[in-house]
Amino acid sequence: MQRRIPSVSARALRRWTAAVVVVDAAVVVTGAAVRLTGSGLGCPTWPNCTGDQVGSAGLGLRGAIEFGNRLVGIAAFAVLVVTAVLAACQRPGRRDLRRLSAGLVAGFFANGVIGGITVLTHLNPGVVAVHFLFNMALLVAAVALHRRAGSAPLAMRASGPLPPLARATVVVAGFVLLAGTLATGSGPHGGDPGAPRFHLGPLDRVTALHADAAMLLTGLVAALALVARATPTAHATRRATVRLLLLVAAQAALGFTQYLLDLPAVLVLAHVAGATLLWLAAIDLDARLRRPPAPAAVLDQMPAARPAALLGSALPA
Repeated sequence: MQRRIPSVSARALRRWTAAVVVVDAAVVVTGAAVRLTGSGLGCPTWPNCTGDQVGSAGLGLRGAIEFGNRLVGIAAFAVLVVTAVLAACQRPGRRDLRRLSAGLVAGFFANGVIGGITVLTHLNPGVVAVHFLFNMALLVAAVALHRRAGSAPLAMRASGPLPPLARATVVVAGFVLLAGTLATGSGPHGGDPGAPRFHLGPLDRVTALHADAAMLLTGLVAALALVARATPTAHATRRATVRLLLLVAAQAALGFTQYLLDLPAVLVLAHVAGATLLWLAAIDLDARLRRPPAPAAVLDQMPAARPAALLGSALPA
């Protein structure tokens, strides 16, 4: 007697890909909380917290914060694995979804190792910056996976001036993130009082580079919103450009405020969270223009993911 495991619809798979985006962003924000509370060495070893001890008992609040970030990472990795299994089980298969989801699993694991190296190097700012930027690159893949899971396999790309402007916005936003890691690696929030810092000259000069890049990004996003309004564009895309413009404006205001107040940790954390949202909005807009979403009726007709496909077509009764 044969028994099938119930199939998972393409709509349900897309919910899992959305969860991938959320948990990956959560790892970024909780990682920033670790650094801003001085908890980067709350667990002095890796992968365990201390010696043979897995948990953070006896290490106080900083140990609990650092270990909590590791638990968020484990939960995120589990979501990635489940999503990759569902993408691999689709029949007929989607090679793009399989490759993206498998790449995310491998990339997330690799970034976990980089996170361990940050502890073993006592929070070297260069390694910390690579760890952060790698996670932002994983968000690009996560958003691409989510968008592709919600589009037809051969969806047409958008044309006109918006796609190249959106792509330029992502490039400039990426440079803003890079400049931000240089400013953070030169500032007071190193994750531990004894953590090494960058020595790139006066902090004002480093933060000015970050601010100048942010102003360039603001102008580019404003142009993007104006072009979206002046050309025949889907209403959802116009709303996405407005959201991106509002996020850039809020981030600029928050960035100047935190600088004028001598970088209080709570405002820096809000700035990192805002930067994550801004990055997500920018790469999502670019992904939307590269591969427009499929209508709900089309999505419902897309192939279902069958977990049984990896286990065999039949199970014992």
